[in-house]
Amino acid sequence: MDDEYKNLSEEERLRAENEFIKMKLMLERGARFHQTGNEELPPEVEHKFLSNILEFEKKLDESKIITVFEKAGSPAHFRPAHEIPQEETEQAWISLKNHLANHNINVDAINPHIPAAELYRFVTEELFRFEINDFDMPDFTYNFIYEEFHPNDYSVCAEKLDYDLMNFIFTKHAFNTETGLEDNPGFLFNGKYFDDMEAFAEYLNAFKEKYDDIELEEFEIESGEIHDNSAFFTGRYLATATLGNEEAGEEVQKISWKGTVEAELIKAGEIIWHFKNIRIHGLPLY
Repeated sequence: MDDEYKNLSEEERLRAENEFIKMKLMLERGARFHQTGNEELPPEVEHKFLSNILEFEKKLDESKIITVFEKAGSPAHFRPAHEIPQEETEQAWISLKNHLANHNINVDAINPHIPAAELYRFVTEELFRFEINDFDMPDFTYNFIYEEFHPNDYSVCAEKLDYDLMNFIFTKHAFNTETGLEDNPGFLFNGKYFDDMEAFAEYLNAFKEKYDDIELEEFEIESGEIHDNSAFFTGRYLATATLGNEEAGEEVQKISWKGTVEAELIKAGEIIWHFKNIRIHGLPLY
């Protein structure tokens, strides 16, 4: 391959190597690569990114299987959950969480109302037995979310709002009905009623067509309440869109949208929720 690169400039050589690495990852690992927007990564940045993936995959292949307990140093000083008095559970969880963080293990919950006692029990009785690949890389951490093991209504609604809705609205990719929302019945969006997700997808994609790129810069859920078979969540977002293609010599105009988000959901089954009313303030989509 070196012979093939000898007549190329440094930038051309890096681009060729990058394409070779991507092809290797696609054939051997089933990797998929997508370019969003009109901006192309500098070849040296992309090369560093791809090289890190190759290094990660290599270490993964060479790693052995151990438990989270072993990765955490096999600590023997953490008491069983049932032996900890109620008034000591908060401090016990903080101590355990800090110990895990010192071993590059992060544990968190989407639902802020999960009690410290339950998180402590979850780690010591369940997560400690969970098997992982044992390997170390700079800045690499093992991350676990409580709801991945114990889904609950709060986490389902929060993920539905964040990943199924906001991240599909604020992207240039066409919105389709295979986003986890395909079974959602009629609902209101910014005061406009849609019979189903197919009608909403057609409406939203017409909006997306007006822009060359759309990105969700920030989104944070600020509150969420569950009452029997209904839920109400609020959040705050920042998104940007661009008009014009710089590579085509067009003038580029950048537009920002920001504001609050309100979503009302109704329960349709065990940990199944549907949107009933969605309002995204600051978005010119009515």
